[in-house]
Amino acid sequence: MDNSGLVIPITDAAILDKFCNEFRLKRTTESGLSVIMPWVDPEITTKDLIEAVVRGYFYAIVTGALSVTVETPDKAVTIDDSTLDDVALTIDGAESEDILNLVDLAEWASTRKPQDTPIMRPGRLAWNVRLH
Repeated sequence: MDNSGLVIPITDAAILDKFCNEFRLKRTTESGLSVIMPWVDPEITTKDLIEAVVRGYFYAIVTGALSVTVETPDKAVTIDDSTLDDVALTIDGAESEDILNLVDLAEWASTRKPQDTPIMRPGRLAWNVRLH
């Protein structure tokens, strides 16, 4: 915080290095966001975090726009377009099937051309299809 009360980024290299070392951050020059949660409610498990990532960001992951690593002191799980199906299978029962259905839909949607996408209009469904 500066004298005006604004919260500003820390730019001191020594402090940043110490912070990165203490929390074992691996990203250096890559763009992205690291979120550190030093005190997590014990009811929130690694599995809960993984499920939240898969449910909330499956489309960005399927299209390759996002890769997430959920890391704890015990293990690291990378969720990207090549691991999403396998990670989704680790979620219990019907939840896993629901998520895999969403992933399948996202994979299908990500390969569609705009002219081949169904258009929903009140009272009817129309397909944009070009015949050659």
